[in-house]
Amino acid sequence: MKFEGMHHPLIEVLLSQIKDLETVSRIVLRTAMQETGSRNGFVGVIDPVSKALEIKVFEDTGKCLMKKKTSTFYPDENGKYPLLFGYALNEKTAFFTNNPRAHPASKGVSRNHVPIERFMAVPIILNDRLLGLIALANKEKDYTEEDLEKLKEIGRYFALALERYWLEEELRASKTWYEILWEQVPLPILLIEENDIISQVNKEFEEFTGYSKEEVVGKMKWQQFGHKEYVEKAAVYKQMRIKGEQAPTEYEYRVIDKNGREHDVIVYARLIPNTKKILAIWLDITEE
Repeated sequence: MKFEGMHHPLIEVLLSQIKDLETVSRIVLRTAMQETGSRNGFVGVIDPVSKALEIKVFEDTGKCLMKKKTSTFYPDENGKYPLLFGYALNEKTAFFTNNPRAHPASKGVSRNHVPIERFMAVPIILNDRLLGLIALANKEKDYTEEDLEKLKEIGRYFALALERYWLEEELRASKTWYEILWEQVPLPILLIEENDIISQVNKEFEEFTGYSKEEVVGKMKWQQFGHKEYVEKAAVYKQMRIKGEQAPTEYEYRVIDKNGREHDVIVYARLIPNTKKILAIWLDITEE
């Protein structure tokens, strides 16, 4: 079976409690650099009040990309951000260039930056709101459309993580995060009650299994979607979580859809704090 490794740390971010933006940004940046072969990069977050882009993490193949530990870039009186990375924010568009000096938005770089030979940036956007930026530089070979698509996918996960962080900051106990998670994450998600009944699913779950929400929610148990060889193991893990014992946070499972087709998946499961409910995400790893 194959496993799309880049999803692993990003799904972990979505399921885990986000304690600080630096930690999340570091995971996102290192994943992005690894997936694209970039030697340099930074991740910035836009303050929802001041609209300033606060750079949270810089990396130069493990070293600091800038001399300063932190940098903040404010938009000008027209709401425009500076430098080449500002183009991605100002236009709300992802782009790459293998000749930065020739790019129309290039106006030099800060003296704190390393020389830029190739550049790629993706604005972090959710519901048309700018949340941040991922910028990469200096891949040994030219950047490609495939690199850009990888970074855009990482950006979608980062957008959800940032939205969750700000919601938790503002509301703390809000259920809004889970509502966003249901319909924004491009993976099947299900919420399992203590009695094994499924109490919520998203659209991806419906498409993946062939069952409608009306057929599943409040009526079906999670075991009904699993191959019998895998259900027993998963049931043990569920009880361990509810009892507060250490259980695997990810494991292989086999899902059977409405048409009887079998799908190999990685299950990412967490106990929702202060409840006995399990939040599970499926990542399809079925070989084609």
